[in-house]
Amino acid sequence: MIFLRSLVFLIAQILITPPYAIFALATAPLAPLARFRLIAGWSHAMIWLAQKVLGIQYRVIGAENLPRTPAVILSKHQSAWETLAFQVIFPRSWAASASHKDSGSPSFRKARGCSPARRVGTILAERGLP
Repeated sequence: MIFLRSLVFLIAQILITPPYAIFALATAPLAPLARFRLIAGWSHAMIWLAQKVLGIQYRVIGAENLPRTPAVILSKHQSAWETLAFQVIFPRSWAASASHKDSGSPSFRKARGCSPARRVGTILAERGLP
């Protein structure tokens, strides 16, 4: 049963992602925040699929304590799931962060150039500095 559910999820991802990528490219002329919100719809779709097809459930404890003003959300990533879930849990505009050492890699530069995070700002973190 797990294999079948995973296969259905994979097929849905394969069918949804390419058209959504074309849609995301078409949002280039829009304002950064509008573009980000439209592109974040893919994350919402993937989280919804994970809930309905894979049975992955989550709950947010303490959401009432989140400030309405700008804040820094720190996460020790345990999986790729939370990268998508953050766009659902924290729907306001946000800036992505990455390790400064990763910024020199060609794949990072290419991804950053196409990502909605670039449009709202990417923060490069220097790890190990006081």
